[in-house]
Amino acid sequence: MVISRKNIILPKNGKNQVDLKSFGFDLLPKRDSFFTIFLPCARAKPYHKSTTHSYVNLKLKEYIPPLWRKLIRICTISEVIGIVPERLENQIFGLYSDQYYYEHYPSYNEGDVERTIEWLKQYIKDYGTTYNFGYCTSKIFREICEKALVKSFPTRFNPSSALFEFRKTENIKEIFEKIVNIYRKKLANRYEKWKFEESHPYQVLKFALENAPFKFELFKKRFKYLKKPRANIDTFCHESLGDKGIFLYFNHTDKRFHFPSWIINLLNL
Repeated sequence: MVISRKNIILPKNGKNQVDLKSFGFDLLPKRDSFFTIFLPCARAKPYHKSTTHSYVNLKLKEYIPPLWRKLIRICTISEVIGIVPERLENQIFGLYSDQYYYEHYPSYNEGDVERTIEWLKQYIKDYGTTYNFGYCTSKIFREICEKALVKSFPTRFNPSSALFEFRKTENIKEIFEKIVNIYRKKLANRYEKWKFEESHPYQVLKFALENAPFKFELFKKRFKYLKKPRANIDTFCHESLGDKGIFLYFNHTDKRFHFPSWIINLLNL
């Protein structure tokens, strides 16, 4: 269900950052995301069902390889209820519909900008990812991002046509190309370091290149010196604070580990 109203209605408790801890957001694993994209709020709620947010998610699927989509967290900047992670929207707007289905427009006179900047700064301090980007073409939301030290995209656009510019192909493509290039460089640098050192991770990827798709039993046999072989191979399938980065993925249908051809091409293997 999508709710869209034209009247100016505020939540019963006024303008406050929604308590993300009450929804267990602080308990998410550290490897949950590597990038965050902050979007401006929308009239329709939950936000991800709005026209603008649906467009961003559509383009995310178009420009980001499936294996890397899990690295990206989408959040909404609301000058009324603060920073709202997309994954919590159904809970927030479903369980507390009377309180959080509202319509409001940002106001400089009411201190919305300064208050929202502080909410964004605090969110990044508590839950920020390695890279935090804003995608917005409206003046007020770009100001919020920039004063919270969040780089905004697109870098160039016509502010007099904000909505048109938001949905302009080259503009949305710019932020996703930035994300792909950052992660591509990260993996390539990591691989070159492993190759130079002839380290264990390099041996794993060399094995994967020669044997993928492969079953866990074959990996276990090849690297029989490992005390925790399952945990070791899993580190090549997930992004986390101390892992090896996403190079492989496990296919639950054929029960094998795969080495995607586009990553092989990326690494020039």
